[in-house]
Amino acid sequence: MKRLIATALPAILLLSIATHVAAVGPSKCSSSKLKATGKKASSRAKCYAKAVSKGDPVDSDCLAKAHDKLTSGFTKAESKGDCLAPNGDVNAIESKVDTFVNTVRNIVNSSAPGPSGCDSKKIQAAGKKASGKLKCQSKAVSKGVDVDAECLGKAEEKFSSSVSTAETANDNCTHTGQTNALESAANAFVGDATEELAPPPTTTTTTLPAPPCEAVGGIGQCGGTCPPGEVCTLVDFGFGAGCDCLPTCFLSAAPACGGMCPSGSSCVEVSPGGCGCSAQPFSCDNPGGTCGTCGSGTCISLCPEGLGAVCASNYTSLGCTGNQQCAPGEVCVSVRGGTDYCTGACIIPCSPSGAFLDE
Repeated sequence: MKRLIATALPAILLLSIATHVAAVGPSKCSSSKLKATGKKASSRAKCYAKAVSKGDPVDSDCLAKAHDKLTSGFTKAESKGDCLAPNGDVNAIESKVDTFVNTVRNIVNSSAPGPSGCDSKKIQAAGKKASGKLKCQSKAVSKGVDVDAECLGKAEEKFSSSVSTAETANDNCTHTGQTNALESAANAFVGDATEELAPPPTTTTTTLPAPPCEAVGGIGQCGGTCPPGEVCTLVDFGFGAGCDCLPTCFLSAAPACGGMCPSGSSCVEVSPGGCGCSAQPFSCDNPGGTCGTCGSGTCISLCPEGLGAVCASNYTSLGCTGNQQCAPGEVCVSVRGGTDYCTGACIIPCSPSGAFLDE
């Protein structure tokens, strides 16, 4: 159906509408889990910090207590029934905590036993930082609000101050200048744990279908989608102008015609300086006469001159710009429309056996 430019419609392009990502929660369960995770990180780091300060093996009872508190904390949290993440995730979270503490130990002194008061304080400071930031997240999730930036800032400041103090005292530091490395490890752990325990709400993206080829904006402006190889452009239908999908051939200018055309058609000059798609079915060499075995077929000259002629029944309509504008069994060919221009015509081509294609 043709869409005349008199009916100007607004352009609607492909739109992606995403929902606003709100603060996570509220959830008492997820809030409690975040807090318990932070406590486990701080407690486990403290166990290793005590060992490193004296150069002793880590106390297994200390580690076991940290484990038990995490497990009981998660069990109690899940009983609240409003968890944002699936239940039964304690093992996965504990693995993240243990990996974090091991990373901190490796950064500080390659997990050496000590003794080092400096290394001990830095390990403990990293654990406290993680716990402090997870506590900030816990408070936010419990109320369903954005995390308090001031709360996070205090945790950062305490950590930086503790590491600086430890390295300044230089109580047998294995390394110095480790604030940034430890801070990155703690932030990565906090982010990972928060995302798993209190995942952000899923955003909904709705893709609206692109509109068909139609008039948009001012007079003579077209927009919309077309099949592959075609373009939405202004077309003169004889009774008025409107927007329609045409093969890209129509964008070229004669005599250098080129571009896409439907299968079985070629891009040729169809009007002075204009190009279009013309099907060239069964040729004949006696323009104006009957065609071989086709009986009532007529040899119709193609336009411009030099393209030869086709054997077909008399054309049924003028002004076609492609086969899609012709009836089933017809094809659009370029014929002489006047003394100085070519135009498209829908014809029924003659088959080699002498019958017409629509019979």
